[in-house]
Amino acid sequence: MRTVPYAYCYKNGKIVIQEDEARVLKNLYQAYLELSSLQKAGNKAGISFAHPTIKRMLSNPIYLGQGIYPQIIKNDCFHAVQKKLKQRSKPRKTKKEPIVYKVPKFNLALVPASKKDPYEQAALIYERIEVVHEKE
Repeated sequence: MRTVPYAYCYKNGKIVIQEDEARVLKNLYQAYLELSSLQKAGNKAGISFAHPTIKRMLSNPIYLGQGIYPQIIKNDCFHAVQKKLKQRSKPRKTKKEPIVYKVPKFNLALVPASKKDPYEQAALIYERIEVVHEKE
């Protein structure tokens, strides 16, 4: 399991760029700008990850050089990819209004425990349930 993002590694206690993966990452950004398909860009760059992983790689601002991470991707390239990702993303379906059901209210007359058989007792209680109709 990786503890640092793709194209970075720990070396002498510091995070440094892993050059071979950084080359692949740069190729991925360029390929996406050319092809506009996550999977095709991944294939062209030589990455065999699933498209959600490729999208996360293309969307990760750490590659701009944030905090302790050195910059791998140039600002203009990163922002061009973000713009293209946003243009190509499918709009989310809006949530429908929830269906509100009117729950009836019930009255239950007290029923003494007169039956020894629990099924007969339950039937007796069930018979005494009364639905209260509210005026609208």
